[in-house]
Amino acid sequence: IDFVIGIQATAVPALVSRGFEYINSLRCSTGAGSLTSTTGGSWSCVAFDTRTGVLGSGTGPRGISFKCPCTNVQATIGLQQAGIGSSRPQASQPSMWDTSSWSDFKALHDAIVTHPSSRNSNACADGVYVNGFDFGVSCRYGEMFAHYGSNERQQYIGPQNADLTLSLIVDGDSLKWYVGSSLVKTETGVSGQRASSTVQEPLWVVAAIHDSNTCASPHLDSLQYISAVGTVWTDTTIHQATCHALVSVAGTSSADASFWSTQCQNIPTSATHVKVTMGSVEDYFRPLGGNTLCSMLQSYSLHQWSSDQSSWKTPSHYNAHLGGSQVLWPSSNVANDARSYLSFWGGGTGGCCHNTRYDGADWSRSFTMSYCTQARCLLFQQQYCAASSSANLPVVHGGSGGEIGRQSSVSSIGACAVVCGQTTGCTHYTYTSGASDCLLYDTCPAGRQYGDGTQGTETYSVAACDWERYTLINLFADGPSVQVDQAGTVTDLGVQAIGTQLTFSSPTYIVGQKTYKGDSIAEWANVALRGRQFIHRHYRSAPHTYRIYALEAATVTVLDNGAQYGTPHILQPQGYVEVS
Repeated sequence: IDFVIGIQATAVPALVSRGFEYINSLRCSTGAGSLTSTTGGSWSCVAFDTRTGVLGSGTGPRGISFKCPCTNVQATIGLQQAGIGSSRPQASQPSMWDTSSWSDFKALHDAIVTHPSSRNSNACADGVYVNGFDFGVSCRYGEMFAHYGSNERQQYIGPQNADLTLSLIVDGDSLKWYVGSSLVKTETGVSGQRASSTVQEPLWVVAAIHDSNTCASPHLDSLQYISAVGTVWTDTTIHQATCHALVSVAGTSSADASFWSTQCQNIPTSATHVKVTMGSVEDYFRPLGGNTLCSMLQSYSLHQWSSDQSSWKTPSHYNAHLGGSQVLWPSSNVANDARSYLSFWGGGTGGCCHNTRYDGADWSRSFTMSYCTQARCLLFQQQYCAASSSANLPVVHGGSGGEIGRQSSVSSIGACAVVCGQTTGCTHYTYTSGASDCLLYDTCPAGRQYGDGTQGTETYSVAACDWERYTLINLFADGPSVQVDQAGTVTDLGVQAIGTQLTFSSPTYIVGQKTYKGDSIAEWANVALRGRQFIHRHYRSAPHTYRIYALEAATVTVLDNGAQYGTPHILQPQGYVEVS
């Protein structure tokens, strides 16, 4: 009987799985959910991450948890509001970040990324250790303090303990500090820099370390995004198409091209199309060809139309105004739609033309414009679609059965999604922000690393997350490995390092050769078997050797019949220990 074990597809936030997005690389190092200062003497080991935003409500992460394991350093970690002054900050795009406060994210980026060599004092980024945190925790030589109101030691919250998990939670406009499971402090709104009675979402993680003293663990460690204290948040990413209101236009207003030129600056780069709601009528529009949403909104001839965000048509365009269609195009081309025109979002007073699908056409209609994201599911990070982890798909641009297209100089993930949507047969796309590279596929059996794995690569399916993911890990095979898929296709993977993880979108089996303790075979393990506590009753005579592998940072304690066996083992992510 053949069987496979799968896990439901979720995406671990990049900070948790790989480390901080931005650091002062001359003074810090980062790993999965951790940060370590490599050059001490000032608060210039600074790091932050914009890829996951903390929110005060809804299904996103509500806070972070972490550990301060080193009592011989000063380390601070917390959250800063990114959405100051009604700004719409975009992850990984410094040009769109607010610049109105000390130690804001643009100032942090300029200090630690643009000019890292000259930022080696406490004045780094306008004194980030004071002004960079809207709320956080400062761990200082065995003591812990709440960081609030631009005061790094605003309130003592207890002695530092390497095993303690600390948590910061945003609950609406309330900010909450937890030590273990105990609530130790609550504040409403933000004080100090970026002061506000309401929390302005999203909030991004910031960290700073003063010293570089040697410690058995990273100076800040075990960082997780959480949905509640003790509950790790995981992203089942993107799911179904979603729309968010951009602007409402009154029937007495004029929404011309200059109006939309201003409004489109507030549309995030992840958006793929817009929705126009006029009365009870909802129309969806997306750009034609390689055009942007911004150029589409200022034109009458650069749009496609949909009633359901799934099936798209290019209407006969009118010869004036903004949006819309030629007369009688809806009634002649769309079932159960008697309208004379598709909705116009500009060119006269208010909008035109219908509040229902059966009324007469007229201007001066009030309407709401919303921006939308396409339904999609995150499959891989830092990997593109491939035949296997070591072999590319065929390049068949304009055809089928592999990489069916590629476009350079694409400005955003949303723009890449639009290109995929306009390409016949496209079911998956890969966007690499560091190269502005958009790859299109009609199949995606596996992922393969893009470049050196640091250029911001993400691969999506255009369908919602309704499949299973299969991630296998090599624990023992130091010789060649082979992979077989559910169709029976065998792929030679060669020698893969111990600890290598490979992810597939269909059931997969991998077996390798184990030579270091006799020539034998070693099956790769499915990470669905991961856990925090295991029990084993050996049935053969001694000696026994157990290999314990850490997918994340861990302290491993072995008990023999209930009594501790040896000393605990501190493992870094992707590390292992053998216990005999």
